[in-house]
Amino acid sequence: MTIILNMRIILFLTVVLLLASCGKVVNSSVENEAYTQNLSFLVMEHQCSQNPGESSEIYKKITSLLQNTVSNSPQGLFSKGNTDLFDSLHPMVVSLAGLQKEYDLISAHPSIHSLDEILALYNKAQRFEDLKCNLGNLSGKKSDDIRPYFNLVHQCQSESANGDCKEIDYADKIDLSKNILDLCESFYSKSYCWTQFNIEKNKKGLTELVQNYRKRFSEEKIDKLFQLRSGHLSFNCTKEEQQTVLKIPVFAPSIDPLLLKDILKYAEGQWASDKLKIQFEQTSAITSETVQIISIAGGISHVPNDNTHLIYLNGNLPSDQINRVLAHELGHVLGFPDCYIEFFDHAKKELVYYEIAQKNMNIMCSMKAGVSVPSDYFNQLAQSSCNFR
Repeated sequence: MTIILNMRIILFLTVVLLLASCGKVVNSSVENEAYTQNLSFLVMEHQCSQNPGESSEIYKKITSLLQNTVSNSPQGLFSKGNTDLFDSLHPMVVSLAGLQKEYDLISAHPSIHSLDEILALYNKAQRFEDLKCNLGNLSGKKSDDIRPYFNLVHQCQSESANGDCKEIDYADKIDLSKNILDLCESFYSKSYCWTQFNIEKNKKGLTELVQNYRKRFSEEKIDKLFQLRSGHLSFNCTKEEQQTVLKIPVFAPSIDPLLLKDILKYAEGQWASDKLKIQFEQTSAITSETVQIISIAGGISHVPNDNTHLIYLNGNLPSDQINRVLAHELGHVLGFPDCYIEFFDHAKKELVYYEIAQKNMNIMCSMKAGVSVPSDYFNQLAQSSCNFR
């Protein structure tokens, strides 16, 4: 009984460490357990470094529900259920009212709900709690929403084998019409879009109109999510046999040397192909070319938009998470944007989050196990980011 009780306590403390915003790096031996696998940015990358004020009551209730469930059923820790991964057709949508409703449903009969369900609820509550001080800024990101495009593509794939809608579909189906208008409103005013839609509908020109919108939307809204930003940094490169080596000097005095060695090695492994690889060169001085990694005690890991020579890295993340987070943040240093979408719908009071489904094995889109750097990214770097001396 003593051994079993000690095991229950150890397992409970393990989960508490994973849930806490502060704590020591968890040993990599737990990487194969449920709570360190298949995690998206939902739980990996907190966007809000400090939340003012008291935690919301619903967040406290959900946290307590999870902790009690873990305490009473530690064997659930070894469940292999997947953490939700969200795409454009199945986004994560969180509101305080929605959290309360889901909490009421689960807490009324907790014994019939799995630990994975309760963990998923906690993840959503944590995300909303972390972002509550930044909802104003996130409201402005609603224009980044690209779901109308994917909804339109999905609807047309449902209509025909070749994925094309007919003129009559565009004219008569309300959902299709709404998505067409939403696409248009990405570029023009609502009144202009309604007028143009009705004119083309009468002329039976909706098919061509939609094709033009889809092409423009793809080029201006979606393709840019997978391209180097203008004004990106350049680095010294050398040719070694058939491979280009892009060298990044790193200054990180506040990070434990052994931890730094491990996370840089992982990042080098991710950002390597047969034609180009990244090589970090640790330095004791800061120059105009140096990338500085600054350890922070909790919260946000990020690269500032106005200084891509800096990486703020949460040193208290579990070992597998900190590896992937640094590899992702390195992508921002190199000049690649995020390819997940997150915004706050102020009218509906909902936080919306999703990854780009078609390319969600891209480390800049997702943090689930097995993500990697697309080969095209290495081509872009070789063509645009190398200074040969």
